[in-house]
Amino acid sequence: MASFYRIMCNHDFNSQLRLPPQFVKDHDEDLSEKVELFTESGDSWTVKIERIGPDRYFTDGWSRFAEDYNLKSMEFLVFRLTGRSKFEVLVYDISGCHKELHFLDDHEDDYETDDQSGFCGEGQNWKFVKKLTREHTSELEIPRDFAEGCGIATNRKLKLRMGKKGRKWSIHLTAKKHGALALRWGWNEFLTGNNIFTKSTISFTYVGGPSNVIEAEVVKNGGSNGKGQLFGPPKRFKGRPPKFKA
Repeated sequence: MASFYRIMCNHDFNSQLRLPPQFVKDHDEDLSEKVELFTESGDSWTVKIERIGPDRYFTDGWSRFAEDYNLKSMEFLVFRLTGRSKFEVLVYDISGCHKELHFLDDHEDDYETDDQSGFCGEGQNWKFVKKLTREHTSELEIPRDFAEGCGIATNRKLKLRMGKKGRKWSIHLTAKKHGALALRWGWNEFLTGNNIFTKSTISFTYVGGPSNVIEAEVVKNGGSNGKGQLFGPPKRFKGRPPKFKA
């Protein structure tokens, strides 16, 4: 499998990334103007390949990938060409360990009011209901019409809280390979932080505000007689950088 690696050492690695010229020369027929980057978690990003001077760079869309992974100087990325214009990306931090995608919490808008217009049209009441199973430990797929109607399909960042006065949890909406949208980064922390049980039925209502607040409510508790179990942390991916021949 064709592959290359990059070490994040240039000052502009968060905005663009140069592809090795020899790799481009050897595999030019497999590289279109736009490529898909995906990780073992199933998340994907569309990135443009642009010629700048004599070289090719990842440009439009790359900054989003860099932001989502919070890339830092001297981190190590491996790109595996798995098909035409498709790369599997492995990210390793400076310790040499596999780096997982993690959406960082922020607190700058914890005290904002939620009665602003948001993205929904006047009179709209965007809402959906889900019964949670063990399969929802790491992520929760949501209706696309809900995501698009509220505008979060584009922004992909939202705040999720339990009830009207609960803590707000930062959540990242991610796109799956088959086109579905899911609450992922921050979702498990929300489940465990609110002691939610499997087999619980939860309603989700879009409230609004500049940070896209969604209010969750337990319609039916799966705990106790419901025979559900408390959600725990997801299984962690373990890996090590691949070996390269000199």
